Amino acid sequence: MTDSNTDVRRAIADVELLRRVLNQVEQEKAENRPVGLFGATLNANILLQGGAFCIALVFVIIEILSG
Repeated sequence: MTDSNTDVRRAIADVELLRRVLNQVEQEKAENRPVGLFGATLNANILLQGGAFCIALVFVIIEILSG
């Protein structure tokens, strides 16, 4: 009976250790993610700015051609 109790306790301790390690890995990944303005990643921020620039460029071309 004590051997099975010891095995169960070891198994529970192993699971707790795995959970701690996985939580640390997830936290490190979250900390290393480059986050810029408004919580968006830097790549997403660059894409958004490029899209806004293209839209502004289209508006300028429309103004010039209709003017």
